[in-house]
Amino acid sequence: MNSFFYNKVFIITGSTQGIGLETGKQLLELGAQVVFNGRRELPNAALNDLFRLYPQNTLYQCADVGKEIEVSQLIHAVIKHFGKINGILLNAGMASQGPLHLHTAEVVHTIVQTNLLGAIWLTQKALPELIKTRGHVVFISSAAALCGIPEYSLYSATKKALNGLAESLYSELYKYQIHVGLAIVGFTENETFKTALDYKGHLQAVPRRTTFKPMPRAKTAACIIQQLARRKTRIVTGWSGRMAAFFSQWFPALYLQLLKRHYLKNKASN
Repeated sequence: MNSFFYNKVFIITGSTQGIGLETGKQLLELGAQVVFNGRRELPNAALNDLFRLYPQNTLYQCADVGKEIEVSQLIHAVIKHFGKINGILLNAGMASQGPLHLHTAEVVHTIVQTNLLGAIWLTQKALPELIKTRGHVVFISSAAALCGIPEYSLYSATKKALNGLAESLYSELYKYQIHVGLAIVGFTENETFKTALDYKGHLQAVPRRTTFKPMPRAKTAACIIQQLARRKTRIVTGWSGRMAAFFSQWFPALYLQLLKRHYLKNKASN
């Protein structure tokens, strides 16, 4: 058990699977109290297993973080149950795949609400409590925010917006001694059942990542835990993330050409 995390309360959005679930699990192991969040009314089997192991330290709160009223209800439920908030991990995210001009308006709104407004609403509503605890605001971004991925324009755009939001809040919240962190996550392994939207709004399985070997979820989560413990401002995880960070900063034109070539090659093979 780590004394730094003992009895500290963390909200993790989009934490019924993937990085969010794994980060919550590791925080529980370190003695933290964790609020898991998703859109389902009831927790899934993986969460139920954690609740049986840590009955006093877990809470599940159903909320669509893209909706302001549901975020307010989430904050109210956490304060009623635990009495405080020490950190929020803004992990909720949804991807859509396909040419931008074919996306329906509903899909555009869904991606922007979930990925961007979800982070804005929760940060805004949680800040009065985080000021009291001198807590943490950590944005889980993506290598797609460093250089947009073809046919993932909405996902790339909203993740890039998170980078700007985090950078602004770093200075804005400095006087409150709040830790603002940005985790730029490279390719990380997905569950086999992970889905994304197509441009018409239909859920489809996320394609397997073959270009780079994905980083294990447990390792990515461990990097985020370390970022919290050290109150680090920015981390980049995985070989793919570090490569994207290097090339997008020092050779942006070349990196764009490489992405375009890879995209055209994939389109031709399909």
